[in-house]
Amino acid sequence: MAGEAMARRLRVQGAVELLCAVLLPAVFLRVTGPTAGAVAAWVAVDAALVVGACYWFARAAKASRGLARTPNLRAFAIARVGLIVVLGVTLVVVVADIVTGGGFPQWFAAAVWLFAVAEYVNYFHLQLSYQNATDLRRLIRRGRLAPAHLGRELARPAGSLVDT
Repeated sequence: MAGEAMARRLRVQGAVELLCAVLLPAVFLRVTGPTAGAVAAWVAVDAALVVGACYWFARAAKASRGLARTPNLRAFAIARVGLIVVLGVTLVVVVADIVTGGGFPQWFAAAVWLFAVAEYVNYFHLQLSYQNATDLRRLIRRGRLAPAHLGRELARPAGSLVDT
């Protein structure tokens, strides 16, 4: 039963990520206007949020089925590389937009792009997001950021990425 409660919480977390992937760009592109840099920055953010949502749904499947490993780790290993490519390409567009425009929308796009980088780091390197008191207490007790859950799972030997 505890596994199903955890699975429900993880599914909600995945759904929130998807909701953010739809609502955030819709609201902010309406405010700033659809400059090339703004669209590119939101593509980067949405790519990271969709990968994150998929990860939470995979973790929910692990919890509800009592699996030893999160399903589809190979896909997340590929997504990690894909997100680097997306971040690189979108950075070029954001910088080009700043060079040609340089107004508030272009600089806002740069800030949005940095948020995409933070999401990438949060999923694959260091946990930057702490949603509950238990996590915050653990952070304070350790005095440092924890390794990202997905990053830890992908750091296991390559042969162990086989789905269960």
